[in-house]
Amino acid sequence: MQASPKECVRHFRLGVNNYSPLYEVQPDGTVSGLTYDLLSEISARMGCVFSQIPMDSPRMLEDFKRWRLDMVAFMAPLEELKSAGEYISLYQAARKLIVAKSFYDKSRKAQDYLNDPKVKFGSQIGPRFFLGSEEEKRLMGQGRLISFPNPGAAYKQFVTGRIQAMFSTPIIHWHFQKEMPDLVTKTVAVPDVTHPLTMGFYISLRRISKAEADKIKKVVQEMKQDGTLRKIVSRYVDGEDMIYYQNL
Repeated sequence: MQASPKECVRHFRLGVNNYSPLYEVQPDGTVSGLTYDLLSEISARMGCVFSQIPMDSPRMLEDFKRWRLDMVAFMAPLEELKSAGEYISLYQAARKLIVAKSFYDKSRKAQDYLNDPKVKFGSQIGPRFFLGSEEEKRLMGQGRLISFPNPGAAYKQFVTGRIQAMFSTPIIHWHFQKEMPDLVTKTVAVPDVTHPLTMGFYISLRRISKAEADKIKKVVQEMKQDGTLRKIVSRYVDGEDMIYYQNL
């Protein structure tokens, strides 16, 4: 039986992704999204209030490092947050390489596009969750990496031709395929299982006690064991792509 929120005196302050399909506010004020749903489930099971504050990624990370937030979600493990937080993994997934059809060749692998000097990649301002450090360094050094405030802004550049490739996740790509019909006609999405992505969240080393941290980790483990985590994630993934999601 889950605890009532009234039984918990703790009020957690969370920085969360501010873009769809992770967090979005409907016209009637209803909030939805993968980040929102997963954190709401953890909050309900702990019986504590989770105030989810949508933020741009750079601000979210800076506020966390300055001890203004109890948690930040969701993201891959980041070296720059090691000294400020403990990472809690939720699942692993294969990243997806999105390629403009005019540059697509089915015989090519992800590495071939990364090595092609004619291919410009899009990415997100701040931490580049979907790029390896060496990939990022190479693309930046060659002037082939263009950063945008969020994935939606990057996806729009396939239509303008400003970028020819980017890495994403099945969840994000499925959402924008539905939102932007031009993507289907202008791009091809290829799973890249050679570069698994770990996704999860950070809890503050200073603002969260060991007892609270242990409780959060216990709840996440229970959600994996009883199938709740998989059930929530499956709402946001094309059924065919669920095979790329592990450790749920």
